[in-house]
Amino acid sequence: MKTNIAIELNDADRNRLHNVCFNTNGKKMISRKELTHMVDLFVEQLLIGEAPREVTKNIANKGMTYYFNNVEVASDVYEGGFGLWLEKRKQGRV
Repeated sequence: MKTNIAIELNDADRNRLHNVCFNTNGKKMISRKELTHMVDLFVEQLLIGEAPREVTKNIANKGMTYYFNNVEVASDVYEGGFGLWLEKRKQGRV
C-alpha cells in the first residue's frame, strides 16, 4: 500500500528535524526527501518490533541511519534502492 500522509511543518520545525536527524546545530531545514526517509525508517523499525520511544531515541542519538534487512547502509546506497544494494553486496562492494 502506498500512502500519502500530509504533515504540515513550519520552518522552525523543519530546522529542528534536520538538526535532530543529522546531529547538527545549524540553520538548514529538512527536505521533503529527507523527511520521507525519516518516516520510512521510523515505520520500518516499528515493523521489526522496536518500541516507538526506542525508535525516536535512536534517531535523536545517532541521527538517521538506513537499513536493508537489518544491515546498516550509507544514505547513497539506500537512495539506490534494495536491488542495487543486493547487487553491490553480491559483488562484495558494500
